[in-house]
Amino acid sequence: PYGAPRWVLPDGAAVSYEPGGQVELSSAPARSASAVIDAVSTALGPLQQAAERGGVRLLGAGIDPFNGLDAVPLQLA
Repeated sequence: PYGAPRWVLPDGAAVSYEPGGQVELSSAPARSASAVIDAVSTALGPLQQAAERGGVRLLGAGIDPFNGLDAVPLQLA
């Protein structure tokens, strides 16, 4: 009821926002790495399509590939 939106998918995975604005897809527990890869791949397609309809392109990057560190001011919470 409080905080950033979070959605639970039918297989138990969750989609949420991280504090820096990133979208996180957390898979449900699985019996093997292959099963996790399959589940994430299945969930990622509709998520990418929904983002694209909103004019957003999702990237699998640990950092912002378009702006240098100097362009982002220090955030203190």
